[in-house]
Parts: sequence; C-alpha cells; structure tokens
Amino acid sequence: MVMYQNDILQIRNNLVPLTGKSKVKCKWTTKAVRKRRRAKRRAWDRYISSGKKKTWYDNYKKKLYMSIKTNEHAKRQFEAKLANNVKIDSKSFFAYVRRAQQS
Repeated sequence: MVMYQNDILQIRNNLVPLTGKSKVKCKWTTKAVRKRRRAKRRAWDRYISSGKKKTWYDNYKKKLYMSIKTNEHAKRQFEAKLANNVKIDSKSFFAYVRRAQQS
C-alpha cells in the first residue's frame, strides 16, 4: 500500500505542472494607465526617500490625480466599448456586469 502511494505521488509530481500566481489585472487597464501608475509609484518612492519633503509630496499628489483621472477615463471607455458591442459580443458584456454586481 505504501509503495502504491509513493508511486502515485511520484507520478503526480512529475506530470502535474506547477503554476505560479497569475496576476489578475483589470480588464480596462491600458498602456497609459500602467504608465501613470508607475509614475505615481516612483513619485511616492522619491517622496519617502527624500525624507518626506513637501515639494516631493506635491509632485506625488499631481501624479496621483493624473493616475486617478486616467483610470476613470480608461474605465469609461472600456464600458462604452462593451455597451456598443453588446450585440456582437454579449458574453463579455454580461460577464463584466456580473462581476461588477458581485463586487
């Protein structure tokens, strides 16, 4: 019985692929959104490494504002595209609506 169990475990370890964590990103994320997020993160890091100087914090606040605006714009565009293509691609539309209602 022990030998059989060891064989099963060995087969499982050899044949079942290991998968890493998959990063789930928002469906509406665009290149511009990622760029603004990186800029915001860099601005925050500069603020922290500067010893929390006010000028760097003001720079971070500007980057934060731009990031939020870009996120909102991208999300609105994505939702408008889904709504316009509902007759062609209803599956993705209803999947998005279902996810939005659940959260």
